[in-house]
This record gives sequence, C-alpha cells and structure tokens, in this order.
Amino acid sequence: MIKLRKPSGRDIERILDSSREAEFNYPFTGVTRELLVDGDGPKGFRLNRFTTSLGSGDEVFEAAKEAIDSWQMFNHSMASLQPVGIDTSLQTCVAVLFRGYGLWILNPARILYRLSESSLRDGRVRQFGFAYGTLPGHIAKGEECFSVEIDTITNEVQFRITVISRPGHLLSWIGSLIMTREQKRFRRLAGRAMKSYVDLKLGVEPD
Repeated sequence: MIKLRKPSGRDIERILDSSREAEFNYPFTGVTRELLVDGDGPKGFRLNRFTTSLGSGDEVFEAAKEAIDSWQMFNHSMASLQPVGIDTSLQTCVAVLFRGYGLWILNPARILYRLSESSLRDGRVRQFGFAYGTLPGHIAKGEECFSVEIDTITNEVQFRITVISRPGHLLSWIGSLIMTREQKRFRRLAGRAMKSYVDLKLGVEPD
C-alpha cells in the first residue's frame, strides 16, 4: 500500500486482515534458510547479505536473541512495525511502515520459518531468528531473514540479514536504484539498533 498520507489505524487493520489468508507473492518460500552464508539466489531475484558484530560471549548472544524477538532491528527512524508489540511466532502477519520521498509505504509480510539453536551450522555456529515473506501489496517480492549467531569456538556474536528480492510494484521497478539504496540504508540502521540494544542491556557505554 502506497499513500500520500500516513495510513490510518483502519488502513493497517484492513491490510493485516487481508494478509492472514493471502498467498506469498513469490515462489521459493523458505529459500533464505539455505543462503545464510553462501550460495546463489533464485534466478530473477537479487540476493543480499549483511552482517555486523555485536560482541562476544553468551551474555551478548542472549541479549541479541531478545533483540530479535522484540523486533529491535526496526527500532529506528526509517521504519516502524505494525501492530506494535507483535510477537515473532510462525504465521504472524506484520506490516512494515516506511516513509520516504513524500510517500508512506505499508508493506505486509508473514513469518514463514524460525531458526532453532538446536541445530549447529557447520558444526559450530548456534543461530536464532526468523524470516518473513512478502505478501500482495508489498512494494517488493521476496523474503528476509533476521538472525543472530554465536560461534562456539571463537564466541563471536553476529547479527545477520539475508534477503532475496525483486521489485513488486511499478514504482519500485521505476525507482529500483533508489529502492536498492534505501534497502542498504535500512540494513545499516538495523545493525546499529541491534548493537545499541545489546550494549544497553549489558551496560556497555556507547562509543
């Protein structure tokens, strides 16, 4: 949904209601699970990976898990999450509200899988997080995985975003370069928000 005015509460309720039974607007659902570290994205989709260090040790990892489950990667000026306080359980529908270039953009999505700590990646990396897939009305088509991980050998903790996407609206096709730039900006802000939450939780003084 693209509007010149900020979407009302009724607009948000309407798009969330229609999203609960909607089909994802792209094939390959769940593919980001296999693309967290390496591999190529599906043909016709752009694959992007972003990582930032959050610190090291189990306390950092536990705080990072809390940050993921409370959507702290959206706690910045570029985006907001609707409804506020929503959980990250499977099949949960959310609408991400962006504002830019004089437009309000409300993007519906639904959580399609979660990452479990019980299975180690590469025999040494514990990971935690979830992915959501885009629904009709989203300005893009694809899915995005937000995860945190701890290397059990080095104890390093990282925040990771893995995305496959392609434009899903005429405006995003026309403004694909702008869309790419804004996606990069969002990931930088998300990484900073995650780091700020973890540092505040553990009483680390900001740089």
